[in-house]
Amino acid sequence: MIDIEYLRNFCATPDDPRSYLHEPFNYYGHTYCTDGDVMVRIAKDDRIKKRCLKKKVRDVIKKLFSGLVVDESRFTVISTLPIRHKICKYCDREGCEKCDNLVYFLDLRRVHIGAADISNEYANKIAALPNCQVMLPTENDKPIYFRFDGGDGFLMPMIPFIDTFANTKKEGE
Repeated sequence: MIDIEYLRNFCATPDDPRSYLHEPFNYYGHTYCTDGDVMVRIAKDDRIKKRCLKKKVRDVIKKLFSGLVVDESRFTVISTLPIRHKICKYCDREGCEKCDNLVYFLDLRRVHIGAADISNEYANKIAALPNCQVMLPTENDKPIYFRFDGGDGFLMPMIPFIDTFANTKKEGE
């Protein structure tokens, strides 16, 4: 069985204003961890305290899992990418507000998977789950299903960049 402590990595961080996502929660026979971008589901862990769940979260869970159609031919493993640190160009290694006085930024890169892109940060988190497989998405704006030994979940892809200026006509054209 997967360690619930590791799954807490999928919960929202304490600075996220959605406090209801800070801890794992139980719902209809499963335990969930989510930060709003990735959601992991395992069999119910009775050690998780019972708490009231917002209707919005319940609705999202119902919609995602009730609409799931698994296509075995589209599953693949997900590869990890190193997360590099880029030195902050604003503070010249002195620390500043833009880099939260860390003197570096995480160099988050996109991982192309199927028709979508995901951040390497999430790719690495998911890839660390035991025997994780991702169902290759056919669209770039829908949640991506993944499964692993002991559970499954969904990941939101990175929003594709749309050049709004290039796609709009100027008056008189």
